[in-house]
Amino acid sequence: MRKNISSSILKIIALLLILFIFLLSKVSFTDWFSKDVSFFSQNQSCDLHDGPCEIKDDEGRSFLLEISPKSIPLMEPLTFTLRTNYPNLEMLKGKIYATNMNMGVHLITLKSVKDGILEGEVVLPTCVVGNMKWRCEFVLPSKKDGEKKGIVFMFKTDR
Repeated sequence: MRKNISSSILKIIALLLILFIFLLSKVSFTDWFSKDVSFFSQNQSCDLHDGPCEIKDDEGRSFLLEISPKSIPLMEPLTFTLRTNYPNLEMLKGKIYATNMNMGVHLITLKSVKDGILEGEVVLPTCVVGNMKWRCEFVLPSKKDGEKKGIVFMFKTDR
């Protein structure tokens, strides 16, 4: 009987801890599970190791992403700088994940540092296999009609 009560208490504590972490991340439930997003992607020939990559959406807005350091090392802070003509964009939340292996989902928040320039930092994990292919998705603020649009940048790392 005592063992069952201890087990139940541990389960409740674990559930509360997960809920607390979810709420602390400031990511809404719909952000985690949104699937109906029309994404615009960078040109496949663009390499973020060489310099910034640009995306233009169907409304003429441009998004120019640069990652520094350009070597894109793992297990070190990476600065993502996004230059855009999107009006009044103060913050943009995104997620980064590997496409060729499960390396987890890494959240990044870009915040306005200057008009039209947003920055954020993230540390990506290393892998013994190497040659990781990463996808970085940002969902743009929703319009009143509910249509969701986003931008996607792709890059590779050596490890």
